[in-house]
Amino acid sequence: MTFEELEEKVFDMQGRGIKEVDFHRHSNGGGWVENTARVEESVYVGPNACVLGYAQVLENASLDGQACVLDDAEVFGNAKVLDNTIVYESARIFGNAEVSKLSSIGGNAKIFGYAKIGYMHLESGEWKNTSLQYSTAGDRLRISQSDKGYSSVLVNDTVWTCSHKSWMGKEGEKLLKDAGFSDSEVSECRKYVWKIIVEEKKNQLIAEARRNIRNVTQKVTQKLGMRMG
Repeated sequence: MTFEELEEKVFDMQGRGIKEVDFHRHSNGGGWVENTARVEESVYVGPNACVLGYAQVLENASLDGQACVLDDAEVFGNAKVLDNTIVYESARIFGNAEVSKLSSIGGNAKIFGYAKIGYMHLESGEWKNTSLQYSTAGDRLRISQSDKGYSSVLVNDTVWTCSHKSWMGKEGEKLLKDAGFSDSEVSECRKYVWKIIVEEKKNQLIAEARRNIRNVTQKVTQKLGMRMG
């Protein structure tokens, strides 16, 4: 990535101008690092990756592809940030975690352990290896609910966490097929993700019904109290 390309990227992400004197190329990988950031020599910063602001990338962490770490975010341990992923604000990626495939991780989110995150926008919570609810394809493929709107799928020996929409769409299909799964196994995965979606919707409707009943009860109680008064 040339400095002109970095300049355009920073303006698109942060709306600010930059000067080349405030940046340097990292010795291991050649990616751009803003002088205010802390990036250890042991870290790999690929030629198209960048570290901005006061971000810290430490130990054996690796940034590659178009990855960018900025603000006060931290990436350390053996963590990997790949593809077009952005890690920002106070997010932390560490352990053996891997974040990739157009993800954006911000807020106070933490991703660690052996978690693999793809196609996700996340601004809170902690993500690591999950408990698994469904099993198919000879235990090669397992699916669980990770959080509202997201499913974790064990692909061979790796847990990927994506939005339901991604698993039901082309992104999830590509990830599974790249791992060697057949069309029937992809369909089976989607079937279980759909079960999770239905269960979430059912729980949402139940919660809304309970809130409505509670509101009606409160109003009736208030009216009875006023009449008795």
